[in-house]
Amino acid sequence: MGQTLPTARIPREVDLKLERGPNLEDVDYDDIRGRILAKDQAYRDRLIEQEKIKLVRVAAKECYKQYHVNHAYKCRPIYIEYMNMIRKFNFNTREFPLTIDGKSVDELADAE
Repeated sequence: MGQTLPTARIPREVDLKLERGPNLEDVDYDDIRGRILAKDQAYRDRLIEQEKIKLVRVAAKECYKQYHVNHAYKCRPIYIEYMNMIRKFNFNTREFPLTIDGKSVDELADAE
């Protein structure tokens, strides 16, 4: 009753090779087949971006669990990456600065 299916616990690997479709901007309006392939490709690209965002979200949660009190300082690069990915996914091009008090995040990581 409360058990998960055995197949849900097995990591799944899929060897599905799809040929990359054309870009929507490169296809003529009259080419119906090309437009359908381009829309399918755009949909697959969007799904891949969603999965990348989910992975970064999980990393942010794990970082928060690890650093509780100092999470705002220690996990800032992950948070900034997550926010930038969401903004790009929602077609907003503005990015967050990767600095704290005038120092870059890389400099802060090297100082530790």
